[in-house]
This record gives sequence, C-alpha cells and structure tokens, in this order.
Amino acid sequence: METTQQSGTRSVLGRGIGSLLPESNNKRGYILCPIGELYPNHAQPRKHFDQEKLEELAQSIREKGVLQPILAKKTDKGYVIIAGERRWRASQLAGKTEVPVIVKELSDHEILELALIENIQREDLNPIEEAESYQRLIIDLGLTQEEVSQRVGKDRSTIANALRLLKLSKEVREKLMTGELSVGHARALIVVEDKSIQNKIMKEILEKAFSVRQVEALVKKVKSTGDLPTDGPSEKRLNEKTASEFEAVQDELRRILETRVEIKAHDSGRGQIQIQYLTRDDFNRIVDKIRNGHIR
Repeated sequence: METTQQSGTRSVLGRGIGSLLPESNNKRGYILCPIGELYPNHAQPRKHFDQEKLEELAQSIREKGVLQPILAKKTDKGYVIIAGERRWRASQLAGKTEVPVIVKELSDHEILELALIENIQREDLNPIEEAESYQRLIIDLGLTQEEVSQRVGKDRSTIANALRLLKLSKEVREKLMTGELSVGHARALIVVEDKSIQNKIMKEILEKAFSVRQVEALVKKVKSTGDLPTDGPSEKRLNEKTASEFEAVQDELRRILETRVEIKAHDSGRGQIQIQYLTRDDFNRIVDKIRNGHIR
C-alpha cells in the first residue's frame, strides 16, 4: 500500500473540507485503499441514502473513476470514513476493489465536526438529517446557535427553524425524511403540541393533498378546539341559495328512495351523499330503485 503525508488539521477546520484535500494529484497526497478496509463513521449524519442516486453515482464511477478522494482516519479496525461515504457505497456498487483515500490524523472531536459540517455544506441532507446535524453540533460540541451559524455559513434563523422540526412526531419526521411531506407542511404542524394530533393531520395531508395554507387553517382550528375538526381545513359551508338547492335535491331523494338521505356539500365543490338503510332487504330495495332508473 502506498504511504501518505500527514499534516496538522486544527488550523484548517474553519475553512471546510476542501482545505484538507491535496492541491493536485501529482503530489500523491492520497493512498489507494482496499475498499474492504474502509468502514462508515457512526457520527455520519446521513441516515438515508437514495438508492437511485447511488446507482447514478456508481455508473459515473464505472466510467470516470472516483474523482475526489475519500477522507479517512487510520484505526485499529482499518480506515474510518470522515467524508465520502456515498462515494464508498457507490464504488462498491460499481465493483471497485480500491479507492483513493486521503488519510488524516484527527481527534474524535475534529472527526465529528468535519463529518457534520461537510454534509451540511453539501446541502443534500434531508431536512431532519440537517436538523439533527445542527443539534449534534450544539449538544456534542457545545456550540451555540450563533457559532453553528458561523461554522456552516448559514443564518442563525435558518438554524433555529431547522431545529424546530425536531419537535415533530416520529411519524411526521419519517414522512419528511422520505419527501412524502414538504417542509412547509411540517412547519405548519410544529405548533400542535399533541403528537397524536400531528399524526392525524399528517394523514389528512397525505390522503387529501392539502396545501400548506389549508394545513395552516386546519391547525388554527385545532388550536381553538383541541382536536381535529371533521369538515377539513378550509371547506366553508355553502351560501344560503346553493344550500337550499341541495336541500331540495336531498328531499327529493328521500322521497324516491323512501329512506334518510343526507348531502354534505362544500364551496370547494367536494361533498358526500349518504344513503341510510336499516336491513339487508332495505339495502337491496334501495339498490333496485337506483338500478331501475327511479332516480333521474
């Protein structure tokens, strides 16, 4: 195996991951490391790896190789990855047996900081992974929100808003991680303290494709009533004229079908027609009336 040059790292942490890379490959500031000697860093903030994107990266590696070396630290077990786990995973998919690796002597504190900041600055973490990364910088490294803001180059308000997402229920966070729920929808749910109601609203969002504005209106109702209303977020009752027209149709259906009929209509254009039956024979009678054209 080829050797690598070691250098101080404390002074370059503030300049980001790029300052740890060699200026050119001619200086051979990397080794060609057997892929099986590398292993993931437990401090890696990324928990979800998009398989389709990994396949795309693997195809690129098959054609062009690994263009940017993986950053790692030598340990008793082999080499722990500090930055570049996606490249390592994609290289395995591409069938590579060795990859370029820059080896650095870093403390556990420095490894954690680099792993978190490098991933945040790439801006391809999902919102929850990003929020958890900020949280770890604060809890594990003892940084303030202002210091995190300076380290990652983002406004303090961005850090604070991201951290608020961690107040969401586990189920809501999972949908946000997979992209089934947008950040806008998720932020609207934060003010709902009861996580079971958060989950109920999330289900409504996914089933009925509510807009963020609709969710905000629904949350406002929840805050005033303490539970999820049954009419949806912004479905206003019909105006008096339209309501009377539906009532007339409702009365006619009751007369024809000889049973209770209820029409629930809203300004949005959506609604329901509910027909009551008391027994199975009653059900068959109503269905026969409908099939035989009694309703016109």
